[in-house]
Amino acid sequence: MIVTPHENEWLDIPLVHPRFHERIATYKGARRIYVREPEDFIDVCNLFKHGLLIADDCRVYVEDHISRKLKAMLISCRQDDRDLIAVGHGFTDIPPRFFTYATHFVIFATTDNVSSRRNVVCNYAAVLDAVQRVNQKAIEEPHYYEIVKNE
Repeated sequence: MIVTPHENEWLDIPLVHPRFHERIATYKGARRIYVREPEDFIDVCNLFKHGLLIADDCRVYVEDHISRKLKAMLISCRQDDRDLIAVGHGFTDIPPRFFTYATHFVIFATTDNVSSRRNVVCNYAAVLDAVQRVNQKAIEEPHYYEIVKNE
């Protein structure tokens, strides 16, 4: 399930309307859902289980201060058999609390201020090293990335 705040993206993926709760909970195959409000994102998270939930441009619908309901959802991802990928276009585009629950970081080239998340990333030195390597290699390979485990 791809959660996106943009109606004009992911157009090749069938749309699920937020009011059709049974479709969110029981669909088969890839779907997208349009969300712009924190409450709507929490509703989708609570309905969607047993799959991959991609939170595209999550800064739009996830506030910096994560609510108790969203925190409970993040904690229960494993129990609900739900993997969550929070997508941002830089470290400052992902709400800080998400880093607390992250198991891995996929790092592409960035000019973002990585140090802004120093206090919420367990292995900040490894992430910083990866960012520097990726930025260097991305000069010749723009899609180069590295995966760093958050341990």
